Amino acid sequence: DPVGRNYNYQAMYEPDSKTEGPEAPEKANLWRVYLEEADAYDTHTGMVDNFRAILDSVLVLASLFSVVITTFIATRTSKVLRPDSAHAWKITASLLVETNQLLRAA
Repeated sequence: DPVGRNYNYQAMYEPDSKTEGPEAPEKANLWRVYLEEADAYDTHTGMVDNFRAILDSVLVLASLFSVVITTFIATRTSKVLRPDSAHAWKITASLLVETNQLLRAA
């Protein structure tokens, strides 16, 4: 526990005016005490900083994995997707003829 912490919550907070009912109201002291204690605990243990460092590492690894997989897939499929040079001129010519016909029809 952090040294010098004041745990006398009755002295730190005024009593709640209305705490009746099945749930604590939004402005109840319970939530202010909880948030302050959680913040103190997170700061003292470095939990948020540890999570941030872990998340940074995971994001770097995920991006490296994505780059490797994308490169692998691109190199493997580029050979399959590339048309034969002997038929490439036929494809280009047929596309140009079709485009020309569409323009004339319009």
